[in-house]
Amino acid sequence: MKNIRRLFWRIRHDFAIYRKSARMTPKVFVIGINKTGTTSLAEALRILGYDHFSTYFNKRPDIVDWRRKGDYRRLIRWARKFDSFDDGPWYNPDVIEKMDVAFPGSKFILLNRDENEYMKSYLTYFARRPNVKTLKNPDLIIEEFRRHRSWCLEYFTGRDEDFLDLYVKDENAFQRLSLFLDRPFIAMRLPHKNKTTKTGFSV
Repeated sequence: MKNIRRLFWRIRHDFAIYRKSARMTPKVFVIGINKTGTTSLAEALRILGYDHFSTYFNKRPDIVDWRRKGDYRRLIRWARKFDSFDDGPWYNPDVIEKMDVAFPGSKFILLNRDENEYMKSYLTYFARRPNVKTLKNPDLIIEEFRRHRSWCLEYFTGRDEDFLDLYVKDENAFQRLSLFLDRPFIAMRLPHKNKTTKTGFSV
C-alpha cells in the first residue's frame, strides 16, 4: 500500500512539474558530490531567487534511476522545468556532459572541502547506511572525492565564465557566487544547512 501511495504521489508530482516552466536563465548545476556543502549552496540559490531542485530534499530519488537506465532525454525534460539543481544524478560526469550540451551557457559549480572534514562528515552521515560500499574501505571515499574533482577541473579547463570552484566555508563565498551568477550581492555568509551530527543525522 505504501508503494502504491508513493507511486500516485509521484504521478501527481510529475503532472504538476511538467505544467510549470523555469523562471531564470542560464541554468545552474551544483556538481559537488554529497557532503561538500550542496544543501547550503542550494539554500543560497533559493535566496538568490532560483527555483531549485534537489533530488533527495524534493523526495525524488527515483530520478537517479533515470540516469542508471541511460534515460537522458527524460532528465533533460525535467531540467527544463527548474532553474538550478544539486545532488545526484546532476553531479555525475555523464549527466554533466549531457546538460552542458542540452543547455548551452549553463553555469556549473563544483564544491571543495578539506579532505579530513569531508571524510569525517561522510563516515558520520552514512554510518546508518551499511550498504554504502565505501564504508568498507574508507580509502575509496577520498579516492572518489579526488577523482570527481580532477574530472571536473579538467573538463571545465579554460571555461571560467561557465565554471566556479567554490569552498562554502570561505567568508566571501556568497559574494563569489553572486558575481559568478551576475546576481545582486547579499552581504552575508553562505547558510550552513544539513549539518551532520555525531549520531549521523542531518539537522
